[in-house]
Amino acid sequence: MFFWILNKLKSMKIGNKLKALRVEKGFTPLDVAERLNISESTYRRFENDKSIPDIEMLDKITNEYNIKVEDILKDESIITNHNNDANSIGITIAKNFAEISQILSHKIIEQYEARIKDLESQLDFWKRKAQEK
Repeated sequence: MFFWILNKLKSMKIGNKLKALRVEKGFTPLDVAERLNISESTYRRFENDKSIPDIEMLDKITNEYNIKVEDILKDESIITNHNNDANSIGITIAKNFAEISQILSHKIIEQYEARIKDLESQLDFWKRKAQEK
């Protein structure tokens, strides 16, 4: 299930939305990258759907454009698959947003856990080195 949702997230093509927002503001990719304190190539990877911004970066991006995270994460194709019942559309978007938020949260937790494990390993190494002296 996790991989299905992750693939769904990857297929959302949020890059088009990021590019549209950037162009609307009259920014270059470099302008946005500098505002987000990332490299231009990293930002271009987001726009080209080669990489997915993590939840912290999504928060920075949405703050920069003064929009909500859900505005970027909404899957426009879902709307076309429903009748025009606005309630159904809203429920579908809310479910997708909840799923994606959960995935991103787990991804961030995994990243932090890996970083903690790495730092603990480094700490153990330096403790051993200190004991050797």
